[in-house]
Amino acid sequence: MANIDDVANYAKVSRTTVSRVLLNSDKVKESTRIKVLEAIDKLNYKPNASARSLASQRNHTIGIISGYALNDPFYSVIAEEICNVCNEYGYGTLIAIRSDNEPVNDKQINMMFGKVDAYVFLGLKSFCRKEIEHLVKINIPVALFKSGEAVEGAVMVDVDNEKSSILAIDYLIRKGHSKIAYMHGDVKNYETILRTKGYIQALKDNGIPFEQSVMFNGKFSYNTAYNLAKSVISSGATALFCESDVMAHGVIKGLMDLNYRVPEDISVMGFDNIKFNNYESFIQLTTTNQPLQEMGRYISETLIKQIETGLSGEIQLFETDIIERDTV
Repeated sequence: MANIDDVANYAKVSRTTVSRVLLNSDKVKESTRIKVLEAIDKLNYKPNASARSLASQRNHTIGIISGYALNDPFYSVIAEEICNVCNEYGYGTLIAIRSDNEPVNDKQINMMFGKVDAYVFLGLKSFCRKEIEHLVKINIPVALFKSGEAVEGAVMVDVDNEKSSILAIDYLIRKGHSKIAYMHGDVKNYETILRTKGYIQALKDNGIPFEQSVMFNGKFSYNTAYNLAKSVISSGATALFCESDVMAHGVIKGLMDLNYRVPEDISVMGFDNIKFNNYESFIQLTTTNQPLQEMGRYISETLIKQIETGLSGEIQLFETDIIERDTV
């Protein structure tokens, strides 16, 4: 297995220069940095944790890269929990947002490189396999939250989306509903694919035929869901399962503005269990709970353990449960 001296000899630079490249130091010329990175790739060099710590003291800081705005009602919760848990352990956090027009996370990763001991990537929008594989290759701990894909050596945290959807539909069926509409998000989104699969499977398991006419594309949007309220009622469904709480709140407000009652005229169930400070507080939504606090704690504690012991990452799927309130 190649070591740091092998990389230095191959690139015809000093051992110190290799360490500086690994730490993204601005003291290295770009042409030299490229030579060293090519040598690392060619020799398949993986610096171990002890070598890294000798080259630089630990920063006791974890970097969080998200593809979602800081006020996003879902991803802001997990980011806040990661920050809180890190603080408990004496670690700080840096947060960067990747905008929609940026195809990769290079800018965010490079901005943090040498300043953080590990990275967390939040959501599908922040997932870039090549970048993550490179970080793992140079032995930097990485956690993926709702990435849709696993990367060997990285921590991956999610819920079992198909099983969670089955749980929700079974609950509505136990409540006496047999014509259950489904409002989903982006049809190419891995969560939508898996939750739709669970919805169809739950209907099948209960002897209820699937009807395309009760499928609605809410695009994970409050406004889109709001505008679909009349169509949902016209479908004849007695219950609606929404793939996100944002859509559930939107469609319920739309139903109320059309003078329909929830749950008397139609039951509505969400998915996430998020607190909405910017939506109607009078809607007490029945929903499928994703344990974001537990997931955030797991991410933080697992990364800190990796930083301090050098252990590798793994996949962790969390259980969901039903939170019963007033809309079913």
